[in-house]
Amino acid sequence: IKLLERPFCKIQSILEKAEKQHQSANTIEKLIATIATNKETKVAVQKVTKILAVYSLIPAAKLKMAKCPGFLSILVKITDTHNMNRMKSLRPVSKRLMANKTNIHNQNHQSDSNYYHNNSGNNTSGNNNNNSNLAASDDDRSIISQSTKLLNPIAPSTVEQPTNNTIPGISNTNNANTNINSSQISSGSNGIRGTTAGVGLYMTEASRFNSIAILTNLAAVEKNRLIMLSEPGLVNNIARVVHNERSDVARQCSALAIMNLSNGDREHVPELAGNDLLLEAIVKLTRDDLLETRRNAVIALFNVACADENTVKLVRYKDGVILDVLMQIVGSSNVSDVEDEMNEDVRTTAAEALFNISCSSIVETTDRFANHPNLLETCALVLKSHFLSREVKVYCAAILRRMAEIINFPKKSQLEL
Repeated sequence: IKLLERPFCKIQSILEKAEKQHQSANTIEKLIATIATNKETKVAVQKVTKILAVYSLIPAAKLKMAKCPGFLSILVKITDTHNMNRMKSLRPVSKRLMANKTNIHNQNHQSDSNYYHNNSGNNTSGNNNNNSNLAASDDDRSIISQSTKLLNPIAPSTVEQPTNNTIPGISNTNNANTNINSSQISSGSNGIRGTTAGVGLYMTEASRFNSIAILTNLAAVEKNRLIMLSEPGLVNNIARVVHNERSDVARQCSALAIMNLSNGDREHVPELAGNDLLLEAIVKLTRDDLLETRRNAVIALFNVACADENTVKLVRYKDGVILDVLMQIVGSSNVSDVEDEMNEDVRTTAAEALFNISCSSIVETTDRFANHPNLLETCALVLKSHFLSREVKVYCAAILRRMAEIINFPKKSQLEL
């Protein structure tokens, strides 16, 4: 942990010193690249995370690793890729840029209205994205055979020697974004103050993959889940993998980790439905090309829907997008999909998730469910299908029965029913 913390402590020290000395962002970039995250440091972090990923496959080690002080927090830093696709000027921000921005703002206010009108279109920032991340080859990564729904260990990536690519996401003073504000330089969940983008972007892609694999393996243990859910930034960083990492294997790990964490323990179902970033990641995973990834994402939705307080958040999200996703999975009439056992398992889980939502005791949940366009009609069409399995039809019949019990005149959904 001390070795993994070392580069981030140096980054913090550099940013604090830069803030006091009003150094430019270009200077900060060079200092971080040469002092905190040089080639040797990146290789060291990558090798250590690989060793820890292997160690996390050992059942007896999983609980001890999760409870080790500082271990989860350092994994959060390594996997932090927020603002990965934002414009370069967002990381890091020096006080000189802040001062320049303030001076420009004051000058604009002192000018007459005609001058301001003529020059208002010139205050734009570049939108170039220099995401030259150090990547590990997907061919060098492997996943150990997955035999169960929850306990699927993930193997680490092989060590890759980083190149001399520049660190992405840092701007010079000539391309400063004049929309930067002081709230962007406060410390985030990664604990690093002075950077508006994830510090994990300073590490290699292989290091981030290894860290995600560790989190996935630790989440397979029931006793670890609440510990991990309480770690600031952990769930969000796992969700960001879906959007920010190029590797299909990394997204597969993310789907498995989300599924495991959403399962909670025997007494608690996590309240994950209020996390829009996570829900957005799950929705994207349900449309993934890899069937196993789609399966894990649908199971995550089912797990979340097991708690009544989560159901209303699920149906509210983007005005019913979750219901749309589940409905499309259940109502798919592709014969080749029906003949595939894994696809049918995904369809059954989606139907069960819809049934859980329909059984909610919250009036808003059931009203939104009943009024959702084509949902009840889809359930009725499933019952008439000659291809879909008996299990899917049972859940759809149960949904229609539940709606018939609670939908009364003058609710408009009664006509559709």
